[in-house]
Amino acid sequence: DQDGQIHTFNDLKGDNGLLFVFSRSFDWWPYCKAQLVQLTDVVEDLEALGISVATITYDPVEFLKEVQEDQEISFPLLHDEAVKHVNSLGIRNLDYEPGDRTYGIPYPGMLLIDSDGVIRHKFAEQRYQDRPALELVLEAAASL
Repeated sequence: DQDGQIHTFNDLKGDNGLLFVFSRSFDWWPYCKAQLVQLTDVVEDLEALGISVATITYDPVEFLKEVQEDQEISFPLLHDEAVKHVNSLGIRNLDYEPGDRTYGIPYPGMLLIDSDGVIRHKFAEQRYQDRPALELVLEAAASL
């Protein structure tokens, strides 16, 4: 994470689960930055439902720390070394060739995982410019 700590699902989750958010980069990607700001607006609502939030990008840890301090982020910003997690979940958009600025980008998405580690809801968009609606995420979180 932004503090150099390694996390497991058990230490990330809240009493009722985890909202796990996949983003390309907070460094130069405006859509990811906008989504991060939106998440900060609803994180207290999710936490009131017992749902913790964590995001994952392949931004360097040092940059994630800057983002956390700049935006006053209260949840973990995780570093996905070599896009390992995005690749293991099969959500890497393979439309872009190595060298393209969008190479390695995950499909924008979120997983709402219950406290037992079961994925209960998937929120995804095909276009990198779009992001799942947080109103739908809050509604689903309330049902856990």
